[in-house]
Amino acid sequence: MSRILQAPEPIPAGLPRPVVFLAGSIDDGQAQNWQTAFGESFAADSLVLLNPRRSVWPGVTEPVALQQQIDWELHGLERADVIAMYITAESKAPVSLLEFGLWARSGKLVVACEPGYWRRENLAATCARYHVPLVTNLTELQHLVREAVKAFQTFKPITTQTGKFLSMIKEGHWEYAHRTNSRGAAVIVGITDERQILLVEQYRIPVHGRTIELPAGMIGDDPGQENEANAEAARRELLEETGYLAAKIEVLTHGSPCAGLSSELTTMFLATGLQAKGKGGGVGHEDIQVHVVPLNEAAAWLEAKSKAGILVDPKIYAGLYLVGLRMKKG
Repeated sequence: MSRILQAPEPIPAGLPRPVVFLAGSIDDGQAQNWQTAFGESFAADSLVLLNPRRSVWPGVTEPVALQQQIDWELHGLERADVIAMYITAESKAPVSLLEFGLWARSGKLVVACEPGYWRRENLAATCARYHVPLVTNLTELQHLVREAVKAFQTFKPITTQTGKFLSMIKEGHWEYAHRTNSRGAAVIVGITDERQILLVEQYRIPVHGRTIELPAGMIGDDPGQENEANAEAARRELLEETGYLAAKIEVLTHGSPCAGLSSELTTMFLATGLQAKGKGGGVGHEDIQVHVVPLNEAAAWLEAKSKAGILVDPKIYAGLYLVGLRMKKG
């Protein structure tokens, strides 16, 4: 039996796959309620459906509820295995096009757009370019979703062991680790106005040694933070670990840091407009040493640390490369 989570109900970590997000026409609650009909058609299946359509739609005069809705939708889109987007002929909502643009190249978007939609030609051309399946009605969209989720239902994941923060999953011939208390990780490339990069050093038990890393941490892992925006998690972790508060947080890239070992997905952020607010060092049992390294000396500094026997996380080099590209562009 399928499970339906409707906004603003919290989206918990560790949802069983596949997860389908119902994107598309709502139009401030004025569009036809296709989400309910869609959910009913999958009632007998084993899916998790994320329905952003509230019973009472928040307006611009309710800024807190509106921000909560935006965060819920962005979280759900990131968490979904399949994004099913349905756009009605009469819809004028720009948010649907925004979501379409954000996820057109993700490989998890399927779209139904009714004839007569005022931007259908633009939509169709973009779908063709990025190989996004496009149909014209709800029945055809349901068929696309059934085909898309088959890959997730070929092998039923089996939990072989569960700890406080991790579980071991066996899926077909594969075994991997899965975090039970978060929905991903934020990694932060913090660059000061003086063109310095913020790095952290700490002892890591799994490798039995000290490591040099970019500041990083879990997203939505604490009670009450289940719907924490990814950028806010990045800002929080940077402040906790380094003592620097960022005025601006931007996404650099998103992906899997270790796809053969873990289901975890990582978002790398660029943090700028930094102000020193404290000494950092982390929270609780963490004992983090902060390094502020000039960008033009970073490669030599990291090489020296490596020769001294300290492990250097390769994500640092990815962050330096991406920041370098940004700087070249202007």
